[in-house]
Amino acid sequence: MPRHHQCLCPFYECHSRKGRAQATITCENFMKNDGFGVKNQLLFASYLDEKAYYEMFCMDDYQGCLYYKFIKSVKYNE
Repeated sequence: MPRHHQCLCPFYECHSRKGRAQATITCENFMKNDGFGVKNQLLFASYLDEKAYYEMFCMDDYQGCLYYKFIKSVKYNE
């Protein structure tokens, strides 16, 4: 189960658990109603990389994350 209570980023949706085929973090989709089932998903080379990114950006400095900045700019027309 995702650790929403520890995550500060408002665009975070979920991340994969260890044991899955790929280490991923899924952020809010910036393309709404485009007719396709597209997800905004970051794919990591390892679970250590995913954990480091999650702890650095999703749980702490989310405003420094490039994905946060992009989604925010699209969502709020900034």
